[in-house]
Amino acid sequence: MKGRRIEYNFEKVILKIFVFSMIFFLVSCSKESDENQNKTLIGKWTWIQSSGGIAGQIYTPQSTGEMITIEFCDDLTYRQYRNEILNIETKYELKNIEGYNEMFIFYESKPASIITSLENDTLILTDYMDDGYVNVYRKE
Repeated sequence: MKGRRIEYNFEKVILKIFVFSMIFFLVSCSKESDENQNKTLIGKWTWIQSSGGIAGQIYTPQSTGEMITIEFCDDLTYRQYRNEILNIETKYELKNIEGYNEMFIFYESKPASIITSLENDTLILTDYMDDGYVNVYRKE
């Protein structure tokens, strides 16, 4: 009887160690993934097009006459330039939100964005709001 009790307690200890190890591993990977995502995001991005809104319009630099550049800096500063004039400067933070596969960008002074895609030299940001826009950028 005593041998069975020790065996049962040993199994519980092993199970607890396994669960805590998995939690630690997942949290570590998530943090590393956030840092890698931020490194890829750092730099200047030129606006290519936006689509969406209530009417589902498509806007481009050619159709609007505006040249928009956004910049993500190492010090977590975000800047937006319209026709080479600084329009917005604010701090940002990358976050994983439970229930979503995409990474979120939270800004201090503007609505959040979702990183829909960040591959090679293309960045797609989706406004996190009803009737928001999908914005496509190319890295400079």
